[in-house]
Amino acid sequence: MDKELFISSINAIKQQMDKDKECLKAFKVILPFDYLSGYDNHIIVDAMIKLLQELTNDENDWIDYYIWELDFGDKYKDGCVKINNENIPLKTPEDLWNLIVNK
Repeated sequence: MDKELFISSINAIKQQMDKDKECLKAFKVILPFDYLSGYDNHIIVDAMIKLLQELTNDENDWIDYYIWELDFGDKYKDGCVKINNENIPLKTPEDLWNLIVNK
């Protein structure tokens, strides 16, 4: 897997998740008491993340951390990631690529 494909894949996951959040908001307005047919695409998102982890040999689950804990880098603050006492930026998909590849 090359860097460009990795970055575009991470960006595609974020775009889909952003769209899904908007759909969920709309569903709550249209179907406020519907608790059975909730839209959920976690199966394909989880599969795509797993595929990226395998293709990049992400043994430390940096992709999961970047997506779920750091909300695609939006919650990153200096000190979130330190390796050998060195601060490692993790704000962008490119930062994520560099962290995984340069481990």
